Amino acid sequence: MAALPYMQLYIADYLADTMHLSAEEHGAYLLLMFNYWQTGKPIPKNRLAKIARLTNERWADVEPSLREFFCDNGEEWVHLRIEEDLASVREKLTKKSAAGKASVQARRSRKEADVQTKQERNLTGVQTDVGVVFEHGANTKATNKDTDKDLKTDLTHPKPFPSGREFRDFVAGVLEGRLSGGTAAEFCNSAVVALQAAGLDVCREYPVPERGDGCGGRIDIVVTDRNGVRCGIELDRNSPRQKSLLKIGAVETGICVLRRSDIARHTEQGILVIGGAVRQKKFDPLSVDLPDWLPETLWHEWVQFRQALRKPIRTEQGANGAIRELEKFRQQGFTPEQVIRHSIANEYQGLFAPKGVRPGTLLRQVNTVSLPDSAIPPGFRG
Repeated sequence: MAALPYMQLYIADYLADTMHLSAEEHGAYLLLMFNYWQTGKPIPKNRLAKIARLTNERWADVEPSLREFFCDNGEEWVHLRIEEDLASVREKLTKKSAAGKASVQARRSRKEADVQTKQERNLTGVQTDVGVVFEHGANTKATNKDTDKDLKTDLTHPKPFPSGREFRDFVAGVLEGRLSGGTAAEFCNSAVVALQAAGLDVCREYPVPERGDGCGGRIDIVVTDRNGVRCGIELDRNSPRQKSLLKIGAVETGICVLRRSDIARHTEQGILVIGGAVRQKKFDPLSVDLPDWLPETLWHEWVQFRQALRKPIRTEQGANGAIRELEKFRQQGFTPEQVIRHSIANEYQGLFAPKGVRPGTLLRQVNTVSLPDSAIPPGFRG
């Protein structure tokens, strides 16, 4: 049996059962348990001392204390609790393996069914959209008006799809880069609204018999086309969860929609993965309105320096905050050029005024009149 990735050790139970053991006996007991779990089978009696890393003389002293934790069947020592844990782990692994094989078989069956449908269509002469147009021209009066009341354009659901994959791609086009919502519930509601607007019947929390751990589960959303083909939709945050992919495998086709806008369309385990979040327009700090006292070239220099530091100004709030800092220093007598040049020279991420440098004259308040200086002698006043 392959080595198992973990072993359950109930610390409180272990300490309660081994309070009477010495440090040497603790070490020997733990080594025996680790070997038992690693191999997945009872320990032969002729290997006990070697596994415990004790000489035969020391093992003779330790063995009586450790024997109480095992059952001696004559040839091996059996640990009942570890046997129960091993059986539980094996059962879970078996169920997961069976679920994975069933999912693969379901996808293979769907693919074979799609191929067979296409072959039958070619052999029996099933009409395409072009064929339908010629039939109208031959059997009915020609008209330039579309008499099909259900025929819609763009992201609408006009007619049965010839294959599950085409239906899946249609649903992906409805959702990709079009959803909003900061929480999972808001994101799901946005998806439901988009699907309903496209003319699709939406079923939320669709039950399926398997989610990968032997238990039943629910697909977030399932939509069905007019041929009865179901498309499952799982909504995940940053990456597809394994149980999401397994649940989608219970229906004919499906999509995993992530709450991201920076991901390219791709497939994982045969399931289409797309980004559903609305793509946000990237902020350009060079586009902000600058005050008259801040030269455009100086501001561009600061923006480019932040980019070189790999700390770009990403938001309008950040850009306006930097301009307010420059205004504050300006009121203290420092020019924007002094502050920006000093910050760049010292490779600061933020804006700081030079230290040890006396600021220039404060901005003059033109609406106030200065009073005469009382320190000037009377004879020298103008």
